[in-house]
Amino acid sequence: MQKTLFAKILKGVSLFTLMLPLIGLQSCKDDPHNYDEPKVSIEPTPQNNTFVFEQTAGSNELTIKTNRKWSISTSGEDWFAITPTSGEVGEHKITVTVLANEGEAREGQFTITASSKKFTFNIQQKSKSGKEIEYTPLSVLIEKAKNVGQQGITIDEDLRIRAVVTTHYQAKQFPFAAFHYIQDAQGNAMVATLMKGSGDPIEFGTQITASLKGRKLSNYNGTVQIELDGKEVVKVPNMAIEPKDATLQDVLDGKCINQYIRIKGVQFKTYNNVLYYDGDFSTKRHIVEDKEGHEATLEIWKNCVWGGEKVATGSGTLTCIATTNVSAKSGKVFHNLRPTQKEDIAFTEARFNVGGGDPTKVSSFSVSSTSLNFNKEGGTQTLTVTTDAASFTATASQPWLKVTADVPNNKVTVVCEKNTSAEERTATLKLEHNGVLRAAPKTITVNVSQSASGETPQPKGWDGGVIKLREASKAGKTKVEEELTIEAVVLNNIRDNNNSFKNLIVSDGKAG
Repeated sequence: MQKTLFAKILKGVSLFTLMLPLIGLQSCKDDPHNYDEPKVSIEPTPQNNTFVFEQTAGSNELTIKTNRKWSISTSGEDWFAITPTSGEVGEHKITVTVLANEGEAREGQFTITASSKKFTFNIQQKSKSGKEIEYTPLSVLIEKAKNVGQQGITIDEDLRIRAVVTTHYQAKQFPFAAFHYIQDAQGNAMVATLMKGSGDPIEFGTQITASLKGRKLSNYNGTVQIELDGKEVVKVPNMAIEPKDATLQDVLDGKCINQYIRIKGVQFKTYNNVLYYDGDFSTKRHIVEDKEGHEATLEIWKNCVWGGEKVATGSGTLTCIATTNVSAKSGKVFHNLRPTQKEDIAFTEARFNVGGGDPTKVSSFSVSSTSLNFNKEGGTQTLTVTTDAASFTATASQPWLKVTADVPNNKVTVVCEKNTSAEERTATLKLEHNGVLRAAPKTITVNVSQSASGETPQPKGWDGGVIKLREASKAGKTKVEEELTIEAVVLNNIRDNNNSFKNLIVSDGKAG
């Protein structure tokens, strides 16, 4: 009995002991403090993530250090090879071998994969004459497209560009996912799109290299676009790019066309319970302002993933693309702002007062109309209030008007009863905000009018119809000898204030 019990205890201990490594392993995996992110370093460190080889055949030895098992894949070119192509955790030597180049300068890439992380590097080889790859500044393309319309032109030169993607396609802030703003090392910027079915959208911060011969260059209302074959684009992810510091005045002056910029010290001019996007148009436009009073338009695309949220109420830093649009009708140039992720709108500071002063005071208070007209049937009408006040009220001067203030949606609903009188009637609405007077009026008066019913009211005690005259009841009046029937309109009440009958004044509408 004791032996059996001991065996059971020993068996239980053995099972628990076997489980300890698994428990420890699970705990380390789930504990974010013990998680070691996959890392890869390579020496010598390449400039601009690129290894450059001479035109002659040769090889270079590189050192890889990684904390994960790793593997290497290439972009498929047959003029270079890498060995070995996989390894364990630690430090390893790899060899890159290139064939002699008998033609123009060329480029490929290889990617080191460590767990879920990918690290991509370029390999370039000089031309037969010893020239390195020359990249065409985007300014050259912009100049070529100056007088080109949406139909575009096909590039017939052997041009090559290198630029970095400056937009986040996941936010859906542009017409379609494969629509990217790109910027080169000189700060020139434009749009790059991908041919349909030629690859996935490109991540923000990815450096792209592409040959342009045979590609379409177009100009959409002032924005130059190049259409690329995604399968032929060399991509190097995680190439950091810093936004250019700018001001609203710089944007308005056209100094940042299509560039990735950062503007400090701005806020939404109208912000109280305002959504980033609502309505039926392709974009919703907001006004942002700085302390000097400069204003620019910020655009939110209809499919924006954060469009249903309320705009930021504070002030701070805006990171965005300075977009450009030229009106086809007037030729006027519009310089607008387009953030490409919600985090680009970092308005975490208190609001400021344009020109100085107390930022808690109300700067705007207006209504969509200061007069309302109703027909005799009455009905419902809605006023839109524009204000940065925290709240406002609405009251009516007459009981036949019912008014409701919908503060969260900046609306005032006015319900008018039917008018049964023969006279037009008027009233006023008073809208008042709860803030401190500054540039905005404290109250707004809305005049309301309603049409008359168009019917002559019948006197009290009168049921309409014809009047029968038998005889005059007062002495001295002509007696009517026979019964007469006339059609007439009563011009006074039958009963007086004491509810006593009195003489009727009637008219048949004819002279006399």
